[in-house]
Amino acid sequence: MKTDYITEKMDEIRKAIAQKGAVLIAFSGGVDSSVVASLAYNALAEGASAITIDSGLLSPRELEDAKNIATKIGIPHRIMRLDMLAHPKFVENPFDRCYHCKKRMLSGLRKIVDASIIIVDGTNASDLGEDRPGHRALKEYNVFTPLLDFGVSKSEVREMAARLNLPNANKPSMSCLATRIPYGQRITKEKIRQIRAVEQLLRSKGIADLRVRHHGNLACMEVSKDGMQIILANTEEIVKKFREIGFERISHKLRV
Repeated sequence: MKTDYITEKMDEIRKAIAQKGAVLIAFSGGVDSSVVASLAYNALAEGASAITIDSGLLSPRELEDAKNIATKIGIPHRIMRLDMLAHPKFVENPFDRCYHCKKRMLSGLRKIVDASIIIVDGTNASDLGEDRPGHRALKEYNVFTPLLDFGVSKSEVREMAARLNLPNANKPSMSCLATRIPYGQRITKEKIRQIRAVEQLLRSKGIADLRVRHHGNLACMEVSKDGMQIILANTEEIVKKFREIGFERISHKLRV
């Protein structure tokens, strides 16, 4: 990967953002939105700000990480509470669940920011290779997606993050806790509570890259090879805790 190529892409994104005048970054604290926030702050200083949606579907750790990374960047940052579990269509958990979620979030943002401020999202070019119903909502609300528009892949995003000295350059990709529940099965506060509790337990053991899928009374742990070794070394404790949280059966498989 050529150094000048990445530098050129970063400069192009800064220039494109500078032309917007004022922007609001939809900031999850993940590596994609962190890179966009950092480049936006480079380009516009106080003309750029970031907002994190507390939807009830993130772990407390993710919210804290978002605060810390925004502070590291220097960009003005706030958190907006928006209860997605109060949105009936989202709770039904249809195949296009992410569209309804993203639309609800963008609608909420548009109600609190001036129409002249451009909303910016961290979708990258690699995301188009996946099923992304939420991308439809981005188009409907005219959200600016610089990483996507300039063809920046996930690996290039991480390279940019490293050059920007962001602490999450190698952080595993995260998704909201609702993605752990199969389509068609209702999303409830109790299910989210259980998923959050077991994932926090596994992270406390040192497992960073994981998902716990919720299948009624069955929890399926998806972890890396290193994570699998941690599970095997702590099987008795993990099984006991999972059952206390409400899962009668537990399975596991490797994340690839």
